[in-house]
Amino acid sequence: MSKILHWLCIASILFLLTGCWNYRELDDWSVVTAMGVDKGEKGKRYRVSYQVVNSGSLAGGGGQSGRGTGTRGTPTVTYSSTGDNLYETIVNTNLKAPRKLFFAHQRLLLIGESVAREGIEHLLDRLERDEHGRLNIIVMVVRDGQAESLINFLSPLERISAYSLSETLKVAEQFTGMNWVTDLSEVINDLSSKGKEPLVSGVKLIGDQQMGDQQTNIQESRLSARTELNGVAMFKKGKLVRWLEGERARGVAFILNRLQGTLLTLGCDGSEKETVGIYLNRFTTKRSIRVRKNKPVIRIDVNSEGSIGEMDCPLNLEDPRQIERLQQKSNQKIKKDIREAIKTAQKSKSDIFGFGELLHQQDPQTWRSLKKDWPRHFAKARIEIKVHTFIRLTGMRINTYPNPR
Repeated sequence: MSKILHWLCIASILFLLTGCWNYRELDDWSVVTAMGVDKGEKGKRYRVSYQVVNSGSLAGGGGQSGRGTGTRGTPTVTYSSTGDNLYETIVNTNLKAPRKLFFAHQRLLLIGESVAREGIEHLLDRLERDEHGRLNIIVMVVRDGQAESLINFLSPLERISAYSLSETLKVAEQFTGMNWVTDLSEVINDLSSKGKEPLVSGVKLIGDQQMGDQQTNIQESRLSARTELNGVAMFKKGKLVRWLEGERARGVAFILNRLQGTLLTLGCDGSEKETVGIYLNRFTTKRSIRVRKNKPVIRIDVNSEGSIGEMDCPLNLEDPRQIERLQQKSNQKIKKDIREAIKTAQKSKSDIFGFGELLHQQDPQTWRSLKKDWPRHFAKARIEIKVHTFIRLTGMRINTYPNPR
């Protein structure tokens, strides 16, 4: 009996040693790090460019971060194909690439502005359906240009430009509040919702675009071409309708509670040149909505906290009244940003803030009566804004060099 149990245990262990039946070497794949979608040509709907890692160039080191010391050609190679859908372009690209495209490491999806204006609702199905795809891909819209030009772009610090762009966006989200990360799952959820429209950060290629994909561009201290974050794309019914710039974009971030940090530059009393820079790094936004006489009333409460980063005003910060005045000015600035952001969205009748979803959660019965014509109701909504800013620190010194008044 003991021998039978012994052999049964051995036999059961064999089932754990089967290995990976569908295992393939990394050299069998073309690893895609970014995808760019532009309008097609010759009767085709899309022209899609795939940024593929040149493993030979990166063999000198650096690993996953994209940094390396290899010198065998450019760090990435671009393959482009046309088709009436994304899957067709993938199949057509396999006629050019020596290895099958592999999307498990894709970091970025770039959409040309012309494609975004025509609509992205039918663009994302393949990306969500692919078993190797990722829903945390960062989505960006290429402003005033083609996505392919950024797919070809060679970046100076990160050898793979897809990693460079994604990290630039994360830094901007942390320090400016005027751009932020929007991933594929968020865009799909917004497109599927009746009470929320997508927002996607924009990027632009600045300088000599012909030099952007040349090795010489990254061999000089002053770049001939560079990328720059540029506005936030505002969508309505899946189509790009307008761009939000600077402080309006920051107002949206305040409302959505997406801010991680931002700088407020305030003017000094009696001077147009002297300013105070207040860096805010803690935020809490609470939103509520109710309906009065068939008209939505939206309330936004913002609490922010920060410190003085720079000051060339001769203010006496040892006087609590001066700190209070700076806090009041900050409140007014934030209110203005929020109000301008809402006015812009109301003018386009695009609920990019998700107030419709909020009403659905708080009052489902009222939402059912308004959802068919929600864009019109949102455009006429009354807005109530309350802001409280607290300046906690003044930095390593209190007063500036001129004598305080």
